[in-house]
Amino acid sequence: MLFLADDTGSRKTQTGREARKDWIKIPLFPWNSRPERKEKRMEMRIRDLYEGAYLLCMGFHLQQLTIVDGRGKPKAVFIIVGDGIEEKAEAYRTGQATVNVAMLKFTIEKLKDAMFAKMREQEQEKRGRNERPQQAVPAYQRVS
Repeated sequence: MLFLADDTGSRKTQTGREARKDWIKIPLFPWNSRPERKEKRMEMRIRDLYEGAYLLCMGFHLQQLTIVDGRGKPKAVFIIVGDGIEEKAEAYRTGQATVNVAMLKFTIEKLKDAMFAKMREQEQEKRGRNERPQQAVPAYQRVS
């Protein structure tokens, strides 16, 4: 049996009818309830920085960031996951998308930071220099 609570805090029992979407399902006996099966989440591979930032602002999650070689120039591929991602991506591509501009700006900055850090890391691996360069000794230091 489930109790349903709406956002006003009143509780009602579910009597075989479809629950309203704005109600929160609260198990009456949580130790007896079965965990809900999680369906496989949709995944999109995106190369557009701004589309990736928009989707992250819409509540989807960045699963992986990879850097690929695009004709001698590194390119980022964002793997973003979440339910309903295709509809939001279509809204972005058709110009129907709306988003909080301040949050979009912040997300773009964070994606750029992550992207360039990953590029630097891969560049260091290619060159074989995974350790920090040693600091130079100042010329005015007296050696005894």
